[in-house]
Amino acid sequence: MSRFLQGHITRLREPLFLLAVVLVVGALVYIPGLSGDFAFDDTSNLLINDHLRIERLDFSTLRAAAFSGDAGPLKRPLSMLSFALNYYATGFDPFYFKLVNLGIHLLNGASLYLFLSLLLSALAKRTGNTFARAQHQYLALVVTASWLLHPLALTSVLYVVQRMNSLAALFTLWGLIFYLWGRRRLDEGGERKGIVLMVAGILGFGMLASLSKENGVLLPLYALVLEATIFGFRTGSSSNRKKIYTLFIVTVAIPLLAATLYVAFHPEWLLSQYRIRAFTLSERLLTESRVLWLYIKWMLVPNNADLGLFHDDIPISTGFLQPITTLVSILAWLALLFGALLLRKRVPLVSFGLLWFLAGHSLESSFLGLELAHEHRNYLPMIGILLIAFDALFTATRDGNLARSRTAVAITVVLLFGVVTSLRAAQWSSSISLNLSEAQHHPESVRANYQAGRQYTILFEQDPTNRKLYDEAWFYLDRAARLDHTSTVGLFGLISLAQADHRMPEPALLTELQRRLRISFFGAYELLALKKLAATDGQGKPAVRNKDVLALFDAALDNPTLEPGVKGMLFSTLSAYYANQRHAYPDAVVLASKAIEAAPKEAIFNTSFADLLIGLHQYGAAREQLRIAKAKDHLGRFIPEIASLEQRANHHEQQ
Repeated sequence: MSRFLQGHITRLREPLFLLAVVLVVGALVYIPGLSGDFAFDDTSNLLINDHLRIERLDFSTLRAAAFSGDAGPLKRPLSMLSFALNYYATGFDPFYFKLVNLGIHLLNGASLYLFLSLLLSALAKRTGNTFARAQHQYLALVVTASWLLHPLALTSVLYVVQRMNSLAALFTLWGLIFYLWGRRRLDEGGERKGIVLMVAGILGFGMLASLSKENGVLLPLYALVLEATIFGFRTGSSSNRKKIYTLFIVTVAIPLLAATLYVAFHPEWLLSQYRIRAFTLSERLLTESRVLWLYIKWMLVPNNADLGLFHDDIPISTGFLQPITTLVSILAWLALLFGALLLRKRVPLVSFGLLWFLAGHSLESSFLGLELAHEHRNYLPMIGILLIAFDALFTATRDGNLARSRTAVAITVVLLFGVVTSLRAAQWSSSISLNLSEAQHHPESVRANYQAGRQYTILFEQDPTNRKLYDEAWFYLDRAARLDHTSTVGLFGLISLAQADHRMPEPALLTELQRRLRISFFGAYELLALKKLAATDGQGKPAVRNKDVLALFDAALDNPTLEPGVKGMLFSTLSAYYANQRHAYPDAVVLASKAIEAAPKEAIFNTSFADLLIGLHQYGAAREQLRIAKAKDHLGRFIPEIASLEQRANHHEQQ
């Protein structure tokens, strides 16, 4: 019996068995949040994307779904395809979308453990550190556990559309795993196979990662950090060293030089991104220096009151001394960067962690005109900071006296991460608890207040006699409108609340909304809101007076920040409004033509025009629009829709 118990205890201590336990705990932590609904950008990216509602698995349908996204320049086809397959299997049930996300997260956890084991093993071999040789698996395990259970990873799991982020991370991790496998073979004398594995890791998995989300292009930079800090470009032969240099010249230096030259000769490409922001390029760069420290705080001391889906309440840095923490943050980062590069041979793991974190934020937290902060941007970068933190605990165990206490601290920290994540997952278990907790924790956030007000509006629609619900909705929506005098979301929310109360919105509210539509960024939310206002209430009456609808559309069309595609969508929506609500078909035809003129490269406006022409029995003109749409549809996004319209035109013409 004693031998059995001894063997059983030994098995419990084996890292792979403990990894399985960690994965199970990770799944259990997230289970409460799986019952939650879709959130925020899930609507614009998924729910209103008809191309994802596939009913068959033929090539043209899958291709149309894969390239139906507009979230990035590469269209993120692998992620979009996964969403389409999710819909094919379960419909738009958020539980199963989140369940798949959780599966990807757990797979990422297992992949991270393998990656860290290979990395630490390589470091131990390079340094001859016997402690690392004996303990690297357990360090890899505790870092993996902390990452799997960390609350900063939650939005990459329960925020459905961020599957794009976690899927890109999966391919990035496997690209680096292949690189480490190849590097090991290279050191063992397997030159040819080693180089093949390294190239396949960076280029092959890099392509898969980039087609999931554009931050996948950072894979070669992650590999460069790995090479510079862990391996130091040391190989058994000078020819192999030259091949490694060549690999990074091709995958990092040349693309970086090309991107720099492009921005230098096309500065409007970069500056145009800031037309839709409340901050300038310089203000974003200054603010991000503070945001990066905020991220590290959340990594080391996560607090659900600080975390959230929205961080539009972060003050903007308008100068080096406004606030003073901007200059302090910049100087601190410069010192750490210089130290990490200078001391990479003496403290390679610390240098690796810092440079990994900065590499992970080099795209989304730098010059691009994105929003200031999102938690999912830390999904991979936080690995570097967690590795530094837990390595410090493991390093302290080398004296033998503090081994147990330090290990207990590490386990306690991991468990605390899991508790915080579990509590946060419970908040995500329903739209009500999520939206109200967001507004409570971020009272200065426009979006958080709008979402809370919208939630109370929905409840009021279900119970219109409960004036307390109305008052709560008005409070949050009004606060959202007052927090930012350029944002439209609060005003649109107040209009929806007036409709729920069966009354027309106040004229002053509509006038203010017109003003904001002329000057503010016009995006997917505003477009959906105007579409809703132009719709009927089910009895053939528009939700807002016709003259007010047209005034709002006119204000939006006057907005100088309109992108061609968005302007085309406005004209196309107006065309449908004139045809369906006002039965003014000549005006509808003119507006459909204007949509095509506004965005001549977009096939969707030709298909919309063809749909209108079929309804007007102009079959020849409809076929011409479909022919033009086919010529524009290089990615095959509209093949099923075009085929359906052609069939409909033929059917009606034969009757």
